[in-house]
Amino acid sequence: MSWRTAHKRSVPCTKESQSGTGLRMRHVIEECLATGRKFKTVPGLGNLLEGRVTVDQLREVNLEELLLADQVVLVTGAAGSIGQELCYQIQECGPAKLICLDQAETPMFYLQRKLTRSKCGDRVIYSVADVTDREGVTNILRAHGVQIIFNAAAYKHVPMMECNVAEAVRNNIFGLIKLLLAAEEAGCERFLLISSDKAVNPSSVMGATKRVGELILASRPSKMRCASVRFGNVLGSQGSVVPLFQQQIHSEGRVTVTHPEITRYFMTIPEAVSLVLQAFTVGSHGDILVLDMGEPIRIADLARTLIRLSGASENDVPIVFTGLRPGEKLFEELFYATETMLPTPHEKVQCTRGNLVPWPNLSQHLRELEKLMRSGSGVSLRAKIHDIVPEYCYEPTVEPSNVLPKDVAEPPFEAVTYQS
Repeated sequence: MSWRTAHKRSVPCTKESQSGTGLRMRHVIEECLATGRKFKTVPGLGNLLEGRVTVDQLREVNLEELLLADQVVLVTGAAGSIGQELCYQIQECGPAKLICLDQAETPMFYLQRKLTRSKCGDRVIYSVADVTDREGVTNILRAHGVQIIFNAAAYKHVPMMECNVAEAVRNNIFGLIKLLLAAEEAGCERFLLISSDKAVNPSSVMGATKRVGELILASRPSKMRCASVRFGNVLGSQGSVVPLFQQQIHSEGRVTVTHPEITRYFMTIPEAVSLVLQAFTVGSHGDILVLDMGEPIRIADLARTLIRLSGASENDVPIVFTGLRPGEKLFEELFYATETMLPTPHEKVQCTRGNLVPWPNLSQHLRELEKLMRSGSGVSLRAKIHDIVPEYCYEPTVEPSNVLPKDVAEPPFEAVTYQS
């Protein structure tokens, strides 16, 4: 993330400021507000690539560009916040072809409008499809000769998935498995899963399904090079806290925060995706890679900053504390206590080594989970997830019955062969 901050006027961006975190930027804003000085921010890589700002010199060629150039790349969840930025930055690396896949038609329409005007826009294919449709996805992969997959397709909203346990399991776990199988059948070479800090000691079904995804890629034998990238919240993503706070400030005259002490890791979307691409270049098969998110930010402090930036005060726009929502934690973590952190060639990307579930054991758990997804309750699904992820902490008595329709036409998980 490259920030340029100035008192009264713009000044050259220093090496130190280029490596600044979201916390550093917030401190700069608060200092400028306290002293009454004007300040400006120049956005990072995304705006440079779109030509809204310019630089005086050519930037160096990155390793991720070399690995993606002239390759056929597919991004799932392409219409989401991370997916869109992935598509944009991958496109700038000069792939032979970029396939954007998502089941959300209208957001895909707007993504198409954006990318068509960009570099290599004539090399982009837009596929409206569901990653859980194994046969359909296999056909897409084969038709385009896809070599690399970035999987950003997942349900991510914690409270929503607490009420839809079976759907979270179907999409985030078994959708991932079907995508892996489709990729192997089509001869893909590399696969990268977008994970979450909520996968660490999860208190939500969303976080627990992300952890299961990490375990699948780390334990499952495959001819593809499969890895996961774990990181926290991104500023400005769809449904995230910053646009929600901004909407509340302007429309409701108040801001709701769940708890005075709740904290989260934050990173800008362009910076997160840039680091994801760097992680892609260093990840070996089975690796779980973790992005350096800097220091966690207290959400109440973020709310106060946004209120002040809007020109108001807490007297005008009060902060109302509403209590933690189902599945929500006071703070997120990036590593398990049992994980060893190892450096990589990129200083802001680390690799973990920790306790994994052997694939024969994990595949048996998944078969049992698939049966429960179709015929069990939300309580039994949570209990089974806990068998796979012992660190998963939940209230076993509050979950209503939640199952998928029994007439689902897809073949059961247990009928599929998983060995490559």
